[in-house]
Order: sequence, then structure tokens, then C-alpha cells
Amino acid sequence: MELFKKIKSILLNLGKKRSTKFKMAQHEAAHGIVWFLFKKYWTVNRITIDPKGLPDKSMQGALHISPKFNVETEFTLQRANEVSSIALAGLIGQNIEIILQRDMINYEITQAKHFKDILDITGCSGDFELVNKYLSMLSQVFDTSDYNYYKFKIMDLIQLFQEYTIVQKIHQELSQLLIDKGSLSGAEVIDFFNKKDFQKHVEDNDLDTNFFHR
Repeated sequence: MELFKKIKSILLNLGKKRSTKFKMAQHEAAHGIVWFLFKKYWTVNRITIDPKGLPDKSMQGALHISPKFNVETEFTLQRANEVSSIALAGLIGQNIEIILQRDMINYEITQAKHFKDILDITGCSGDFELVNKYLSMLSQVFDTSDYNYYKFKIMDLIQLFQEYTIVQKIHQELSQLLIDKGSLSGAEVIDFFNKKDFQKHVEDNDLDTNFFHR
């Protein structure tokens, strides 16, 4: 549990190899959508595709979130599962075109040697590093292998983005807003979701619970 005590804030970042500005925006927008599902426990401080002000020169974009809870006493495995989901959402965002074009992509992932044979993982190393901090504990709790935790979580997120048109619409519009503005403050991110009445869709469809793999 010592890992949990070290978290002050989290930067989910996009590495230097991501090829286009719009892919960067798609990556970060997907982080933002899945953050919203767990906003009860995590504060959003900023989403950006502007490298200015980021702590590492290799970073081209980031979602910056902070815990709303006491990390020394309240960082549970559920919180680790949430932040892992938020982290892996960037992979889904930058692959959104093929995800929406290929209805059977989850089946393809089950048949592939590795999900990276299906999905472009370029620029996701920082996200993977965050997941890896909690991976052994999470895979034990879910009674699966480390790789299968990754695979099932990615498949859950693919299902979220494939099945719900509101998620697709929000993702497209948030991506475009990032293209237009470069950076959004936490208040601007919340205002965006409020204007789209996204919370109602989350509640109506249990989006914050239903995409976890069974």
C-alpha cells in the first residue's frame, strides 16, 4: 500500500512520438471522458495538448488530476482501478477511428497475441507506467494475469466508446475544443461536460459501473 501514499497528483501524458495534433487531442479527450465517470474521487486540474508548462520536454499533452481523498488512508484498490481506467482511455481515444470501423475489434484482441498488434500504442508509455504501479495488486484482486487485466480493461473501454453514441459525440467535441484552445482549465472541462448534460447520460446508462469487465 506504500505506492498509494505517494500520490499527490497525476499527469496522464502523451509522449513525443504521437504523430498529429488531432491524435493528441483524441488521446487527451478520452482521458477526460473516463475521468468524468469517477469525478467523485478525482479533481481535474487541466487538459492540454500544449507542451508549454509541462514538466517533461518529451510530453506533448496531459490530463492533470488530483485525488479528493486522503491518499494515506483512503486509496483503495477501487481507486487504483479507476485511475488505471482513466490512464488506458488515452489508448482508446487515439485509436477511435478503427474502433468505430471494426465492430468485432474486441474479438480480434482476444485472438491476437498482444493488443498492440491491433491498436497503435505509440505515445502511451506514460499511461502504461502508471497502470503498472498497481498492476500486480489489481490482477490478483480480479484473479487474472497482468496481461489479461490490461486486455480486459481495454476491451471494457472499447465497449464504452463503441456502444454509446453520446460518448462518441462528447469525445469528438472535446477533441475539437482542445484543437481550438490548446488547453482547458479544470473549470472549463467541468463547464464543457455540464453544457452537454453528460452526467444525466452517465446516470441513465450506469456508465461509471457497467464497462467494468465481468
